[in-house]
Amino acid sequence: EKYKERSAIHTLFIFSLVCQSLEMVNGVQEAQLGLDGIKKLRDEDITALGRTKEVLEKYKERSAELKAKYVNVGEYVLIRFFGYNQEIDPTTNKIKSILPPPSSSNDDDDEQRFAPNDFPYNFSPNIKHMVLWSLRPMSSADADENIPVHIQKYFGKNHKYIMFLNPPLTQSVRDVFHFHVCVDINS
Repeated sequence: EKYKERSAIHTLFIFSLVCQSLEMVNGVQEAQLGLDGIKKLRDEDITALGRTKEVLEKYKERSAELKAKYVNVGEYVLIRFFGYNQEIDPTTNKIKSILPPPSSSNDDDDEQRFAPNDFPYNFSPNIKHMVLWSLRPMSSADADENIPVHIQKYFGKNHKYIMFLNPPLTQSVRDVFHFHVCVDINS
């Protein structure tokens, strides 16, 4: 009985922390962060990242549009970034992706996309907030192997970067695995 009571109190405590974290992630961040600031937050409390007020407003508006139109935001990502075909889901009357036939290729280019974050966190102007989308989960080691290749292709040369995963409770796209990649284009 005491265990259940402690467990319930612990659950409420964790829930309150998560709510605070969500407010911080979904809140306005005044200071622009460079790589050192991003690294500090990544190592201490990644949920403290925020957007500018303008970007946050656009993010909320676009998020509502996507949720109204697509089965979930992951479906939108698969269609937009991976080129999946689409159809109307008869149950929800919303758009969903059509999975392509399995590929015989083991090429990471078929399973990964590297693109700017449409709603970046408030970083210094020299930091470009990118997203590495992947059709399969990746370890940090796998990402560290692939990210420099994507940076080279996208920016024309290698740059210093920091990567991180948002905790599951603060991910706005849970259905498609992705790393946030913060690239210092002045390095």
